Amino acid sequence: MDARPWYISRVTAMFDLVEARIAFAAQDRARLLRCVQAPGTYAPELAAKVDAIVNFPIAPIRPCLFTACYEECLTSAAQMRRAPENPPQFLKAPASLDFIADLGGFEGWSAELLLTRLALDTLKPRRRAAVVGTMRDDGIYILEWIAHHRALGFEHFFIYTNDNADLSDRLLGCLARSGIATVVDNEISGQVPPEAKAFGHALNLVPALRDYEWALFIDSDEFLVPAPRFEYSVDAVLSVLEGAFPSRDAAAVCYDWLWFVSDFVYERRPGLLCERFQHARSHKLTKCIARPRDVLSMRRQHFPEVAPGLRIVDSLFQPLREEEIFERTSAEYGGGRINHYWPKSFQEFSVKKARGAILGTEGNLYDRPFSTFFTWNGYGTTQNAFPTDPQMLAGIQEEIAWLRSLPGVSEAADDIDRSFPQLLEKICEENTLRTLYIANRAEPGPL
Repeated sequence: MDARPWYISRVTAMFDLVEARIAFAAQDRARLLRCVQAPGTYAPELAAKVDAIVNFPIAPIRPCLFTACYEECLTSAAQMRRAPENPPQFLKAPASLDFIADLGGFEGWSAELLLTRLALDTLKPRRRAAVVGTMRDDGIYILEWIAHHRALGFEHFFIYTNDNADLSDRLLGCLARSGIATVVDNEISGQVPPEAKAFGHALNLVPALRDYEWALFIDSDEFLVPAPRFEYSVDAVLSVLEGAFPSRDAAAVCYDWLWFVSDFVYERRPGLLCERFQHARSHKLTKCIARPRDVLSMRRQHFPEVAPGLRIVDSLFQPLREEEIFERTSAEYGGGRINHYWPKSFQEFSVKKARGAILGTEGNLYDRPFSTFFTWNGYGTTQNAFPTDPQMLAGIQEEIAWLRSLPGVSEAADDIDRSFPQLLEKICEENTLRTLYIANRAEPGPL
């Protein structure tokens, strides 16, 4: 048993995905059967399932060959192999799939899921890059978040969300029906972090994601900003990366957070996040863009676990050792960054805190005390100013205007904005919230 912390230790469990991939690539039936057979068990029909995968990877899948949950996934993948297909508009990740978060390895996986993953890995991407993101009660930021990443060149969005109380569902529905996003109802049980489950589900059970060679895994308050030398283009970033690693052994690029502070402002004000907040502090945590096929697990959320022989690099394309990513003493922004708008205004922070408080995960990291709004915040000075590039801002505004032209989008977005005071009132009465703001006031501390 690996004694290192879960966020460093490699996935170890009853199924060896790495060995199974080798056996699958070699079309070695006996070896693959050994890989998918759980210790001490053997199902007579397992050999037939292995035969089907080895002999007919992805296409066409015999009815009822796999359990219902994974049969649908494989059937969808088979359709993708045969003909171009638009991404689905809506999906569901029920609580029964919590194990897909992979927090302890692959022990929750069935043989069917392991075979499904092998089959998905054979899909050849036809498009460049998509975004996989999570959000809840983030309706006031949705258009900016999507517009920002569309301006960079991302082609589609897989958005995991649950139990929205801010009218987000209507806006997300409009965007899904217009083909901008696939909206996934991520049913929350409180047993696993929603983000880890979302990333695991997208990686292992969404064939449409495999239509994209690269995927950016982020939250709704995180915005990728490539360095100006890439002209704020994700395609330019990936082209340079692929040129630097012609053997394709660079499986993921990690970008460090740039933590934007708000001068402790109390009230939410109009405008885009990138206009309202332009001062920041350095932070060494990361988020990544990665090739889904090369990723074994996203259980650590901040960076992937990649297949042996592949590497993770930083924004300058310098190799990063997995065991050192959380232990670094400084951030690297030479090739780009993730703008992390964590505090925002105190009113907005209270919404963030309320949605985190409902989660029952052990040591709930999503329910931060009100005092962290101040201690994890900061003052704006001439030394920590990071104004948004006018070229990038113009691209974002153009994309927002286009998104608002889509059926129902403008009306849904305006309704969310108008309803923000009512959402706040549900969380906490105004006089009480102001009292909490005053009572928790503190100076900034270390992040």
